[in-house]
Amino acid sequence: MSMDPNQQHTSATHPIEPRPLTRRRFLAGAAGLQVGVLLSRLEPATWRIGRPGDGAVAATESALQQAGDALGTFVRVDPAGVCTVIVPKPEIGQGVRTSLAMLVAEELEVDWEDVRVEQAPAGDQYGGQTSSGSGSVRQTWEPLRTAGATARTMLVAAAAARWGVDAGACTAALGVVRHAASGRSLGYGALAEEASQLPIPATSSIRLKPRSEWTIIGQSKARVDNPDVVRGSATFGMDVRLPGMRFAVVARPPAFDARLEDYDETAARAVPGVIDVRPVSSGMAVVATSTWAAIQGRVALDARWSAGPHADLDDAS
Repeated sequence: MSMDPNQQHTSATHPIEPRPLTRRRFLAGAAGLQVGVLLSRLEPATWRIGRPGDGAVAATESALQQAGDALGTFVRVDPAGVCTVIVPKPEIGQGVRTSLAMLVAEELEVDWEDVRVEQAPAGDQYGGQTSSGSGSVRQTWEPLRTAGATARTMLVAAAAARWGVDAGACTAALGVVRHAASGRSLGYGALAEEASQLPIPATSSIRLKPRSEWTIIGQSKARVDNPDVVRGSATFGMDVRLPGMRFAVVARPPAFDARLEDYDETAARAVPGVIDVRPVSSGMAVVATSTWAAIQGRVALDARWSAGPHADLDDAS
C-alpha cells in the first residue's frame, strides 16, 4: 500500500522555533472520488471500456453531487491487447501510478507486463484529484477494482456473443478470454471494439476477485514511472510552462495562528524579476517571472511574525 509524502514547506525566517507538528494529523482525508469508465469510441485504434464504480464511499457520492456527472475513463484497450489505465490521483512520490493501476489490472485479468499507465489530466470527470492523508488507495480501492472487473465482464460478454455461448462458460486470464468446451480463445485486443458497444452491466452483477485469487495486488512491483523519474522526463505540475506565466511563493507563519507583524516590501520588489507582493489568506505572496526570483524576493521580504497562541504546540500536547 502506498504512502503519501509528509512534507512541510516553510518560508519566512523567525526566531520562534516550535517543535514540528506533522501535517498528516491535520488532514481529514482527500475529497471523495467517483471512479468509473465511460463507454465511448475513442479513436479507430483504441476503445474505452467499463462502467462507473457505484460502490464508492459516501464522500464519493457527495463529491459527485457537487461536481455533476463526474465520470471518468480509466481503462483503454488497443488492438494489440495493451491495456492503458488512467490514474486519477496525483503522483507526488507516494507511488500511486503503480498502486492504483495494480487495482485495475488485478480485476481486469491482464498480464502486468501488458499494462501501461497514464496520469489523468485535470478535469471534473475524474472526481477528486487530491492526495493527502495516505488516502489514495483507500478512496479508490473499490471503485477502481470495480472499473477493472466491469471491463473484464464486458470483454468476456463480447467473446461469448461472438461464439454464441453462455458467458458463464468463458473465463478470462492474462488478457485472453477462453471457452474451455470448444477450445476457442480471443485476446482482449480483438474484443475491445465489440465490448465497448455492449450495455454496461449492473454493479450487482460484477464479481470482484477474492483475496485468494489475487495475483497482482499485494505483490511487489517495480514502480512504473521510475525510468521517467530517473531520466527527468516525468511530468509534474511544476513542469507546466505557459506563455506569460508568472510564479509565486508564499511567506507562511512559522506556527499556527501566528500573525504577520512586519515585512520589507521595498526590498522584495527590488529583487530582479519580482513584479508583485501582496497578502493572501496563508501569508504574504511574492510574484515573479521565475521561481528563483520569487524565492529570493521572499527572502528579501524579511517577514516577521508574532508568536501566536500555538507557538509551543507539538505532537505530545
